[in-house]
Order: sequence, then structure tokens, then C-alpha cells
Amino acid sequence: KNIDILLFTRWDRFSRDNLRTYFIFQEFKKYKIEINAIEQFTDDDPSSKFMRGMHLMLGEMERELIKKRTIEGMRGGMKKGSWLGKPPKGYDRDKINNQTSLKINEDSEIVKNIFRECATGLYSAESVRKKYYSKLKISKQAFYNMLKSPAYIGKILLKDYKEEKARLVDALHKPIIDVATYNKVQK
Repeated sequence: KNIDILLFTRWDRFSRDNLRTYFIFQEFKKYKIEINAIEQFTDDDPSSKFMRGMHLMLGEMERELIKKRTIEGMRGGMKKGSWLGKPPKGYDRDKINNQTSLKINEDSEIVKNIFRECATGLYSAESVRKKYYSKLKISKQAFYNMLKSPAYIGKILLKDYKEEKARLVDALHKPIIDVATYNKVQK
């Protein structure tokens, strides 16, 4: 045992999960290692423990509020047609009307060909993936995800959230393929 004390600036820098913190305290207590915050120092008297608990609960509440605001902000952008996240094959990042979006790139022709060949029903998805692998370098799972993505028809999937059911919204970006081809691939 070379450690006597674990110090950090504030309690919310140590943990934002009260239940987990309790178990960490118990574990460190076994090794007689003190845990404390420089700016919010506490000791083992009851009122000090209470204040420590309040600091930890406020940190957990802050984490939950940030999470909620982030999700709601992202959903708001998606409802307006913004693309959030990594661009799918055939697209690059772009800005349209100061909102994050996508622009079609040189791989879009390969993506069109992939969808067209899969839509014929003459080839397995895996045989089409292997045919274009040298051009797109796409894993099997990523390829299947690509074939299912409504991004290629200019849509964004807004997943279930609270009382809202999942739905497709119109994206700001241009589609690479038409809806009929996309629907054939889905079948």
C-alpha cells in the first residue's frame, strides 16, 4: 500500500453516479485510503457526510440534465433535417443554412451501383459487397447497415423517444438513390 489519500478538485470530478461511489468508498475504506475533494473537503462527521452526499447528488443530477439537453438538442436538429454523426458512404460533411448536413461525393456512383445491383434480386448482398470491396473497403455489417439506411433516399430516422414514435424526416441533403430502388433493396 503506497497510497494514503486520493484527492481531486471537486466531488463531481470524482463521480456522477451515487450508487457506484458508495461501493468505491467501501473498497477504498478496506485499504485505509482516504477519498476527498480539495474545494469541498469533508470528514467523517454526519453533517460532513451529508454535504458530501449532496455534492455527489448534484453532480449526478447535472450529468442527467446535460444528457437530456444533448438528446433534445440533437433531436431538434434532426427534425430540421440536419445530419448528425459520421457521414455514410457516398457523402461528406457539409453545412446547409448553417445546419450540419451532407454533400454527395465521388463514392456516390459506387453506392448507386450497389443499390441497383441489390435491387435486381439476382445477386446476394455479400456477392455485391465483395465485388465493390476494393473500392469502398466496407465490412459486412457496415454494408448491410448501408443498404438499410434511409439517408440514401434523403431521409433521417428519428428513433423512439419518450412519447414520440420513430419516424422518417426529410433531410437537408440530396438523395443518392430513388425511393423505388431503396424499397426493392429492403424487400
